[in-house]
Amino acid sequence: MADDITRYDAVEAYCDSLSYAPGSTLSLHVSSRATRYDVAIERWGATRETVWSADGLDGIEHPVPDDADASGCDWPVGLTVEVGADWRSGFYLVTLTADDAPADRAIGYACFVVRCRSDVDDSTSTGALAGEPARPRRRALFVLATNTWNAYNNWGGVSLYTGGNTVSFARPFGRGMLVRPEIERDDRKSRPRYRGEEPDVDGTIYQDYRYANGYPGFMASAGWFTYERRFVEWAEGAGYEFDYAVSSDLERIPEVADGYDLIIGVGHDEYWSAGQRATIEAHLARGGNYASFSGNTMFWQVRLASDGRSMLCHKYAAHTVDEVVGTDAQATMTGMWCDPLIGNPEWRVLGGGSAFGLYSRFGMATPRGSGAFTVYRHDHWLFEGTGLRYGDQLGVD
Repeated sequence: MADDITRYDAVEAYCDSLSYAPGSTLSLHVSSRATRYDVAIERWGATRETVWSADGLDGIEHPVPDDADASGCDWPVGLTVEVGADWRSGFYLVTLTADDAPADRAIGYACFVVRCRSDVDDSTSTGALAGEPARPRRRALFVLATNTWNAYNNWGGVSLYTGGNTVSFARPFGRGMLVRPEIERDDRKSRPRYRGEEPDVDGTIYQDYRYANGYPGFMASAGWFTYERRFVEWAEGAGYEFDYAVSSDLERIPEVADGYDLIIGVGHDEYWSAGQRATIEAHLARGGNYASFSGNTMFWQVRLASDGRSMLCHKYAAHTVDEVVGTDAQATMTGMWCDPLIGNPEWRVLGGGSAFGLYSRFGMATPRGSGAFTVYRHDHWLFEGTGLRYGDQLGVD
């Protein structure tokens, strides 16, 4: 089951969008081999809070198209839910539980983000419904790396790592990408290393973990549970507040970034479209800040379909197969941002890139190197008040 996750669970679903404004309608596309299933929707921040639920819904099974990985499932809408005007901006988990199914196959998951409503109405308030007080925007916007989640998702066939060049948002996420039992380190390919401990260079500890639990190979490389969840639970628990968006919002609704002092990316934010990057660059040009708490950031350029349902990336084959090569649109080629044919390396925004030294402690890439950043300019404002000095190492432990 670990390498053929499609239709493994008795009930599976996806939302018609990965983000919604308060007051809009969420459509959930569901396929269930069980005759009945229950649904619960939770906001997942420092804690998990149920905002909506329903029991005993009729289950109907729908076929999985042969090209579901690239073109989506095209399942009919099984359930609609009004996104409450009072639902806080954040990440929302949809849990579907099938009746009369084996315990290890009874539960499926979907997800969405509730944005701040002001990206629809104006740049100063959430534009609450008539008669309700408006909620001001927070100072920071947290953008979930959902383009990267989609790239690694092999539900329905293949991902961008197992033979595909087009991947659809209109399908369930792979097992383990949204929810799995909490464990300290073994669910990550290149897990954090304790002082004096041998690194898991070949990922054997990870492979043992994922096979034992029936998860696909790239389950830990992207998705809510590995990176964004850990950050959100810590940050909201520590009292930080921010509004939420997803990768594709930055292209499809560029005004989603208006009015924020800071935009944050976390974990593994590898796949960026030109429109997404343009929104961040415009934010920076206005004097805004961008914090990338992410490795491998902005590595591949993608193109989103006009309907927002799929994402294209030819990667290393782009030179020979991408139709924009040799045209006026060549800068949108779906390859590495630092490829000379694109000519817009990620370090123009980030100050550094992962093309030179990405895989510390992984495979044969300096497997026993420190994996740390070494302080060179200790008088830089970044280190103010930290006590760090020249030659100190960040991340060595």
